[in-house]
Amino acid sequence: MAEQKDKDFPTLTHPPIIEVVCGFVYDPTPLNVLHWGVYWDTRKADFPETALHPAILEGLSFPLSHPPMRAWLQSRTGDRLLQLQHDRFFYNWRATGQDRSDYPRFRDRPGKPGLQTDAVAEFRKFKQFCADRFGTELKLQRIELSKIDVLVRDGDWANMSELAEILPATAAFKSIQRSDEREVSLRFVEHVNGHAVVVDVNTMRSPPTSAIATEARLECRAIVPVTPGAEVESLFAEANHVLNTVFFDLMSPTQVHRFSGEKKNG
Repeated sequence: MAEQKDKDFPTLTHPPIIEVVCGFVYDPTPLNVLHWGVYWDTRKADFPETALHPAILEGLSFPLSHPPMRAWLQSRTGDRLLQLQHDRFFYNWRATGQDRSDYPRFRDRPGKPGLQTDAVAEFRKFKQFCADRFGTELKLQRIELSKIDVLVRDGDWANMSELAEILPATAAFKSIQRSDEREVSLRFVEHVNGHAVVVDVNTMRSPPTSAIATEARLECRAIVPVTPGAEVESLFAEANHVLNTVFFDLMSPTQVHRFSGEKKNG
């Protein structure tokens, strides 16, 4: 059903998306940075750049002197990233330039796999590696899909009034403002039967010393629990449909043409 519903969304030839994160959350394992190094040795031809960061955690249940770490394996072009930690695996696509037509799309197109296919394939490689090398069977709990869109001042919008026409949520406090400029920081969280949606809408200054907001950032995340018999592809298809719905419901329908390469009639 998700695939059929997705056909109802407009096709954007120049979407404002700058990052997509496909997350796989599994039961905690004893895997650590030494194991990440062994895995990197098998993948360094595709992901030659590495870095270590603190792990993403839910609560504090580890010795403060030995916090768990997260390994980054980055592609040569910089647009693909694997993140590995003891209970999570992330596959990122990140925009590296200004050409919005370079977004590879989430779903498959004729002759070209989408980000969903790439992410699932990478997770299965890692899962098989863990099973073969360490006898560790990863038990998936849930999947998470995040999308980040950025609307740029002097590109997508000229002033806060025009931004409000495109993204009405940024005008939530317009009635009480006393100047021509405003900054917005809004969060929406919804939980339903183990599923969750988190939406953040923020205006940003880049650089931070800028006197006015220079971009509007829309970050949306869908969380879908794993149920018996469910295929991971169907879970991501569900999450993708949720995030597409959020994006187009937050955007003014009369302004979507800005990202489709089409001119508004009239």
